Amino acid sequence: MHKSLIFIGIFLVSPIFCDVDLSSDKFTNLKSYAKIPAVFWRALVHVQQLWLNMNSRRRISSESGANLLEPFPDNFSFPCDTKEGRSQKRPTSVHKLRPGDIDIIGAIGDSLTTASGALSSRLGHMFTENRGLAWNIALGVGFNTAEIGAITFDLPGMAQVLVERMKKDPRVNFEKDWKMVTIAIGANDICSYVCSLDDPNTLPEKHGKNLLETLRYFKQNLPRAFINVVSKPKVSVLLDYREKSPKCEILQLGMCSCFSGLFFNATAETRKWFNEIEDRYIKVEQEVAKSNEFRGLQDFAVVYQPFGLNTSLNIDGNGDDRALLGYDCFHISQKGHSYSGISLWNNLLQAEQDKQTSWNSPHKQFICPSVKHPYLYTYEVTHHR
Repeated sequence: MHKSLIFIGIFLVSPIFCDVDLSSDKFTNLKSYAKIPAVFWRALVHVQQLWLNMNSRRRISSESGANLLEPFPDNFSFPCDTKEGRSQKRPTSVHKLRPGDIDIIGAIGDSLTTASGALSSRLGHMFTENRGLAWNIALGVGFNTAEIGAITFDLPGMAQVLVERMKKDPRVNFEKDWKMVTIAIGANDICSYVCSLDDPNTLPEKHGKNLLETLRYFKQNLPRAFINVVSKPKVSVLLDYREKSPKCEILQLGMCSCFSGLFFNATAETRKWFNEIEDRYIKVEQEVAKSNEFRGLQDFAVVYQPFGLNTSLNIDGNGDDRALLGYDCFHISQKGHSYSGISLWNNLLQAEQDKQTSWNSPHKQFICPSVKHPYLYTYEVTHHR
């Protein structure tokens, strides 16, 4: 309990160090936060993160109070024929990759990729990273260079760190191993960054430039790579679900302050504005990922995976499933990571026109490669049809 109180204290007293005018009619009252060096905020987050990691270790247990995926029965068998999973010879073309041909998995992004709070049952757990549960990389934690609080401007730097880490790892045959990297960013940009910009309308364009720079860097420095670009679930999914508890209302003041925070004077008008910016942000991701610049290559492909576009918490038609979220009602739980992970897997094996645009339960849909459709889909893989 005392750890949670410390966290709340930091959350509540931080505005004291800024000149915040709560009576202002402007869309933002926190321009003064810009007076504090960014390095201070990043250092504060990392110190807090390390302390909580050391003091809030979590294990997967049905008694933990965390929101977990319902277990499979003891007699459950893996649904796919593993004989179809890997090529007999290592492929030389990215368009001939089977799932088992991927030797190295990496990821860059924000706290949704660090799996922060995935096993949370109280506030102090929210800054505990559970990278081994992350939806887009799981046990490949060594090549997960995502950072809590990351925004679009951090993408190129995280990409460079990831490539250098792969180069230095003796287990990696850097030139010959096939690598899959998933890029997912945007929650912090839309929730807590956009309203601090002098011109919020410039965010999508800036994101496009950062994403393009990142993909170009991978193209030039990461041989034999399959890159996924994934859009995060829309903010409205997390903020507007039904029967939200008072605890969730309070916590989201900090987690998504541009939409619900006191310090940014969020109104229906500004929320509509930021939702429109979010739509353009996602459109830019699609355009960059589908750019002709990354088509027609044999050792490099970029694919936009759309499973997050229409995701909601009402997945099974039985109402919003709060168990998909962690304690803070913003980050996703282990169950949520499971739904997101299987949805990414399914997208990899779906042609562009057939790709699902929302999450599904691993218990309900698990697509397998087959003799007729053995490869991961790229925009050049057309012989599947």
